Amino acid sequence: MKDALKSIGVFALGICCLMGFIVLALLFIRGGVWLSEKLLPLVTMISAYAFWACLLILVPLAVFHPTQGFAGIGLFIASRIFGLLLWMTGLLLTYTIWGMTAVLIGLCFFGVGVVPMALLATLFNALWPASFGIILLLCATFGSRFMAAYVLSKYEERMIRAGSADS
Repeated sequence: MKDALKSIGVFALGICCLMGFIVLALLFIRGGVWLSEKLLPLVTMISAYAFWACLLILVPLAVFHPTQGFAGIGLFIASRIFGLLLWMTGLLLTYTIWGMTAVLIGLCFFGVGVVPMALLATLFNALWPASFGIILLLCATFGSRFMAAYVLSKYEERMIRAGSADS
């Protein structure tokens, strides 16, 4: 009898812990949505400045060898800014269109699943401008990240060649 009561107590404690984790996850999501709503205008403005800096300053600097390192690092930082805007937009769109359950499912995919969920939500609800915006942000994020990797690899390659030529 004692073992049965002990087993029931352990099971009840496990259920309480599981419910506590679910409540914490839901509070975390609500807090993330609230914070994203508040910071989205600021991140959008910073992202616009980063886009123009990439287009007008960093890409031209990537052509010349002495400034390739600076350009590569700048492009990488810009890709992180674009990625933050993409994630925040995906979180808000998923939460607004499909609700908490879809956000929870999206966050289960290493936290980045809210972006594909948002893309699916906008496509299934025929929100074409939002779908196009997500695709553009995806292109900006990964385009600048791949360009940064390319520029930095070329810069390092030239630095290694210059170092071996001096020896």
